[in-house]
This record gives sequence, C-alpha cells and structure tokens, in this order.
Amino acid sequence: MTKGVQLYLRAVEEKDRPSPIGAATGTLWESFAAAEPGADFTRVFPYVEGA
Repeated sequence: MTKGVQLYLRAVEEKDRPSPIGAATGTLWESFAAAEPGADFTRVFPYVEGA
C-alpha cells in the first residue's frame, strides 16, 4: 500500500496537479507506517479510529 500511495503522489506531482486528498493520505500513511512498522494495511482503520 505504501508503494501505491507513493506512486500516486509522484504521478500527481509530475502532472503538476493539486491533490489535497492525496497529500492528506500520504501524511496519514507515513505516520501510520512509522507507528506500526510492518503492519498489514488493514491496521490503518484502527489506527485512524484511535487518532
């Protein structure tokens, strides 16, 4: 999932298009990955609920 988010953000940047949702998703995903390294992507929901 991390790779997919990074690829999306890179593509948006290359096209010079705004993506507020993409930026928020990237920030959230980075914080989730730092808090739960190696966790399955399905753990993001409990992480967001607890935030």
